[in-house]
Amino acid sequence: MASSRGQRVSLSEQISQRFQASLAGAQKKAHPVLSALQFANAPKGPDDGASMNVHNWKLSEIGSPKGYFVGGEPDVHGKQISELGSFKADNIRPDHVLQMATRVRQETGHRPGAHLGIWHNPKDGIAYTDASRPYADLEKAKALGRKRNEDAIWDNTNARAIPTGDKKRK
Repeated sequence: MASSRGQRVSLSEQISQRFQASLAGAQKKAHPVLSALQFANAPKGPDDGASMNVHNWKLSEIGSPKGYFVGGEPDVHGKQISELGSFKADNIRPDHVLQMATRVRQETGHRPGAHLGIWHNPKDGIAYTDASRPYADLEKAKALGRKRNEDAIWDNTNARAIPTGDKKRK
């Protein structure tokens, strides 16, 4: 095989180039099962949480995206997607995660920015999952969280839950 400069490229160089190209592609989209395993083990303790983009299967890293995740993302008809499931924090399985992420994808009509979120509530020790989306503005996110009857929003920049101040919930 000739390179772009007209020089012959060895077989090992060809393999290396193809591997690098496939690795670059893999970084754009994560493997669903591996992401589900990571997501299932993400909440390490009370008031911890995680979000996974349901389109590329990537878990959001702290600070990326910057902003605040708000649960209760609406479906294609504008109706808030009901809670996807609640589990004892050590009892969420990857197959549950895949089912929930698929449901979020379908119900949001594959809307960009839709995420599967999980939050370990310190009050009851339960991990709650829902459809969520990141927002850049804190006050807008808190107001939307209150409107959606959410206990808290997730500050992805500082890795912490922020109470919405909604007194309606337990």
